[in-house]
Amino acid sequence: MDKVSDERKTHLRLRFSKSVYLLVLMLISVNFFHFFPISKVTDNDICLVAFLFWLILGHFLYKPLNKWLSLSFRKGYWPFYAVWVGIIISFLPARTLYGQSFVTSLITSRAMLSMVALPFLFVIQPTRSDVENAAKWFSIILLVFAILDALNIPIIDRTFFMDEEKPKKLIDDDSFVMLLPGFQWVGISLLFCLDRMKKLFSTRNLLSSIFFFAGVFLLQNRSMLFICAILFAYTFFSVRGKTAKQTAVIRYGTLLILAIIIGTTIPQWIKLFNETTSQLSNFQYNRLLAYNYFLFEACPSAIYYFTGTGMISAHASSIMKDLMDVGIYNSDVGFVGLWNYYGIIPIVAIVIMALKGMKKGTPFYLKFNAIFILIGGATIACFTSPDKILWLCAFIYLVYDAQRTTTTAIAG
Repeated sequence: MDKVSDERKTHLRLRFSKSVYLLVLMLISVNFFHFFPISKVTDNDICLVAFLFWLILGHFLYKPLNKWLSLSFRKGYWPFYAVWVGIIISFLPARTLYGQSFVTSLITSRAMLSMVALPFLFVIQPTRSDVENAAKWFSIILLVFAILDALNIPIIDRTFFMDEEKPKKLIDDDSFVMLLPGFQWVGISLLFCLDRMKKLFSTRNLLSSIFFFAGVFLLQNRSMLFICAILFAYTFFSVRGKTAKQTAVIRYGTLLILAIIIGTTIPQWIKLFNETTSQLSNFQYNRLLAYNYFLFEACPSAIYYFTGTGMISAHASSIMKDLMDVGIYNSDVGFVGLWNYYGIIPIVAIVIMALKGMKKGTPFYLKFNAIFILIGGATIACFTSPDKILWLCAFIYLVYDAQRTTTTAIAG
């Protein structure tokens, strides 16, 4: 009995340590939100080096001593190779169109080195609980920081995020709080909770789901909010109790809770809806301008629809600055922006993995995440920053981990 207890404690310590390890990795990926007083040393390059160092450290922390120097190749690594094949191919059009050297292209695309998180996750082998716990605590930290900033408590160095001189209020014409990098993890935390609700209705799961949905609403990112709202409603109306009576109580109770939530936030929902319809009907809306440019104007010939045009350094051309001056950003148009940088190969790899995550028998949190990636890919899923690349790598790893777990269970 003592031996079993000791093994259980060891397992719990290991699981907790991996959660902490992943939490630190998430915080590094967002440059620790550039909070005072360390904001002066948390620039992108320093944190990218720290991100890669932390991954290497994880290799030695979680790999057996006798295998420290061994290399393994798994089929789950292929998205990493596919993305980098697309990146390397994009160096050619960058040179042809803008005279950018291969070395400059590599330096400009250095943030994509974060993609090595994928093979390292296979080495570290976190469980679904490890990823969920790390995402949960990261989301709580993000929401606390965002709210403190909105209350004008100087915890975030704003110079890294916006050019506005006036402080942002808790409620203003734009949103409730500042949209900090890594905001997608709040949505992912909600999806984990919804998965638990599908399996087992409990007060704890209910409150956790409501808490993270409130966090998504507070951040006011419309793409994430609308996706999460649909999945939230679907989950709660598909939950089943042990009896028909219990199922009815759960659903009517859920309907009451949703009515209260929506009733108290109707003005905000109307504002978001009106803002969306107004922007979509305005042909000068910067996101529509970006779609038009990247889809119809950015590629001078058909071959560039396959290769992309590369990520262009400001030292090689003023094209990126000129586009940003008129409000056109790759990051505003998700997959289209990524495709313009690196061509079709990375997009195909991501879409294939998302579809793999939606296969029959896959856990709901992966299906929900796949939906989030595919639909959010229209706007927020431009995987060119460490925080979003880490999200993608964690998703891919969990898809293969879920398949391995299912196969092992069937074999057993």
